[in-house]
Amino acid sequence: MKILITDGLDEEGKNIFAEKGYEITDRKIKAEDLPELVKGYDALVVRSATKATREVIESADQLKIIGRSGVGVDNIDLEAALERGIVVKNAPDGNTNAAAELTVGLMLAIARSMPQAYHALNRGTWKKKQFDGIELLGKTLGIIGYGRIGSTVAERLSGFRMNVLVYDPFRQQETGVNYTDLDTLLKQSDFVTLHTPKLKGTIDGKIGKEQLEMMKKTAYLINASRGGNVKEADLYQALQTGRIAGAAFDVFEEEGKEGQPYSNRLFELPNFVGIPHLGASTREAQLRTSIQIAENIVRYLDLGDMAYAVNINGAVDCAWKKETSNLYIGHENQPGMIAAITGVLGRHGINLESVPAATADGRAITIIRAYSVIPDNAITEIRAIPGVYRIVK
Repeated sequence: MKILITDGLDEEGKNIFAEKGYEITDRKIKAEDLPELVKGYDALVVRSATKATREVIESADQLKIIGRSGVGVDNIDLEAALERGIVVKNAPDGNTNAAAELTVGLMLAIARSMPQAYHALNRGTWKKKQFDGIELLGKTLGIIGYGRIGSTVAERLSGFRMNVLVYDPFRQQETGVNYTDLDTLLKQSDFVTLHTPKLKGTIDGKIGKEQLEMMKKTAYLINASRGGNVKEADLYQALQTGRIAGAAFDVFEEEGKEGQPYSNRLFELPNFVGIPHLGASTREAQLRTSIQIAENIVRYLDLGDMAYAVNINGAVDCAWKKETSNLYIGHENQPGMIAAITGVLGRHGINLESVPAATADGRAITIIRAYSVIPDNAITEIRAIPGVYRIVK
């Protein structure tokens, strides 16, 4: 197996590939060069810098899996990958604590004007009266999105004895959690923090003028999720006019490039704090995500394990096995496909270990694991089955 790593990976993650005997290429690649250079690789490992576009995916003749060393997969064309029978996996657990701790830091920073006070003092002016703040103790915290990070934020803030409200249309099973609707959360919260890939419950999936006008004038908005979750033009007006008290962001609609000048008019405002997308930027988080994505990729390539797949439904619980050969087959999700595929292998005397499959949007990805080498003429016959659109080994 050949692994292409384009945004770097900790040595512990690369060691997992090396122990399996995989061939590793770790290098920065220009966007315009990636479609050609990805050819021949079985796995592509990215962070946030590399864009796995449709062009890249359709150029990948041997690619079986794309691994995102982190949570967000906005930089990967999930639809194109599914169409090509390529699984996309992420590593959602490694960044959880780092993002949650950073959220707490943003809340404290904006509540006590710490960055503003630092810059005033750093410029040689002692200002104390100007920077009266508020305490978190006893305030109402509204968490939008109660997945891994949102729930961890609540845990980390438990010592502040805040009244916690939660809006999450997909998770309302935990006991002891005060779930509510989005409007109620916005109206009652002193701090609103976002932890969702896309905001449900609004017309365009964003916090905009309508939602900002529901918030208390003394409220603060925290965004460490996705820059696209907030309309920055509407936020600018709300902060400038005092419609809300302040905001602290780690992410933006338009983000900069490392070492390059960056401009955003939100930074003109005294009641705004912003940092350059540092949510996952801890040594511990980078290590954890590198290990997790490497393990997720290995388990898929060796076993067809679908755990942590984000563009296909189904997680196959696999035991570690050896001496198997794999076929990765993309096909239409219709009756008789598995029977036709396994029928070909049966006629060639191939003993199958298992045939896990996962589906999404009328497509399916099936991984055949056989105890013996699958001959080329069997692969040719499978490729000729109506509905099979891709097969790699």
